[in-house]
Amino acid sequence: MTLSAKYYRIISYIAILLYITAIFTLCLFNFSGKGMSLPPYFLGVPADKAMHFAMFLPFFPVMYVFLPKRTVSITDIKACLPIIAAGTAVAFLSELSQYLFTESRKAELLDFAADISGLLAGGMLTLITASALRKITKKTIRETDNKDRTI
Repeated sequence: MTLSAKYYRIISYIAILLYITAIFTLCLFNFSGKGMSLPPYFLGVPADKAMHFAMFLPFFPVMYVFLPKRTVSITDIKACLPIIAAGTAVAFLSELSQYLFTESRKAELLDFAADISGLLAGGMLTLITASALRKITKKTIRETDNKDRTI
């Protein structure tokens, strides 16, 4: 392992830890009385559910970018299942933590569903983006090879 790969791994794990810490902070912190409140609805959806969706939307891309490349292959959907399982576990634990450790927050099945919806939407966006980037990269490489052959 090169020195830069070692630093990349350390930074990756710190980024993942910070992101998951942010999720739990948002789920467990009591915002009432702090001058911060959500409007009742956001684009016709209860704002609380929209917030849960938004918290988990970047989960898949963050894990995909920061996990070592040999563990996750975006071209193999089965290889993406560990990220989905990890996101589901974090969503479940965040709701369980609300139930066990707070009196001001409550665990809701719809919050969990919003978490999973955000996770899956982020996964789909990541798959689509990675597929498009792969096609662009292959096309660029092919065009470069063709130019080199004509010279």
